Amino acid sequence: MAIATETQPQLQHHTTSHIVALKVLFKCQLQQSQVVHQLQREVEIQSHLRHPHILRLYGYFYDQKRIYLILEYAPKGELYNGVAEMQIFQ
Repeated sequence: MAIATETQPQLQHHTTSHIVALKVLFKCQLQQSQVVHQLQREVEIQSHLRHPHILRLYGYFYDQKRIYLILEYAPKGELYNGVAEMQIFQ
């Protein structure tokens, strides 16, 4: 399953200077892939998780076409990209 997303890699709150990542999911693609329920469940679970190796989900909001996830910012990027670069699983 591949869902196209847009990622604003880094946003900074103008009052607190707190940096977060904004992940944008397109509703039409979620519906076509029939993963809406899966996303709802993942948001519910991840919003309650507190672990040093799992990005924290601070919240979410949505408009007519997109769902926006407000995530903890990972300055080194995704773990998958690091693992792929090291070619561990090839």
